[in-house]
Amino acid sequence: KVWLGDQESRGKKFTDEQLKKPINEGVKEEKDGVKKEMDAYKDELKPEQLDGIIAHIRGLAAPAK
Repeated sequence: KVWLGDQESRGKKFTDEQLKKPINEGVKEEKDGVKKEMDAYKDELKPEQLDGIIAHIRGLAAPAK
């Protein structure tokens, strides 16, 4: 699991499937007057490409040494 350091997800850990869902399905939500939108990429990415994106995200979230 990986945690992302933004205000909303601080301290939470995410599985690969939780990270893949918004990439595949997109995001369209509004909270406290702030819109969050992202297009869906399920028709544009091969499974191995999506796995590479998840690996990259995990690398960004890795603690500094």
